[in-house]
Amino acid sequence: MSIKNDNYDVNKAIELGDGIINGQACNAVRECRYGLFPMSYNGCEIIAIYNLRVLLGKKAELADIAKEVYPYGNVLMGLFGTFPSAPATYFKKHKLPMKTMKNYNFFIKGLEKGKKGVVSYWTKGKCRSSIHTVAVEIDGEELRVYNLDPEKDDVCCFESFRKFIKPENFIVGYYLDEE
Repeated sequence: MSIKNDNYDVNKAIELGDGIINGQACNAVRECRYGLFPMSYNGCEIIAIYNLRVLLGKKAELADIAKEVYPYGNVLMGLFGTFPSAPATYFKKHKLPMKTMKNYNFFIKGLEKGKKGVVSYWTKGKCRSSIHTVAVEIDGEELRVYNLDPEKDDVCCFESFRKFIKPENFIVGYYLDEE
């Protein structure tokens, strides 16, 4: 067996429900595995892809996403999670109409138009902290951020994307582009 297949067997056996995942360290998802570690430690990119699919009404199983992304996305057997570029490969393989944007201002414009996306960012400052990846959605006049705090099982809301992430912390974003 391989780490990927062993983890798949473990992950398939865990009941996660059908909705959005928030709080990767406080729900059943904390028991899921990615590489050598539990997803409570390194699963944010996988969870962000899963959450985006739920938002798009195209749900896929978390275990299937993790198994697929692991070979091309893991960083040192999951020690550092997943490369922030891995969602682009996943979206392309599944023909999800997501546009990749590394420019902060252009990403905001695209997100305002597409309403749904995934974003990776430095949590405290460029190269001085860990990165985190979340699914986001503009709902009316607020930005909803899913799985923002690993310890809290709720959605976090902001007045705008600019109130959520500073330009210097932005790494890459993917927004819905159905044109």
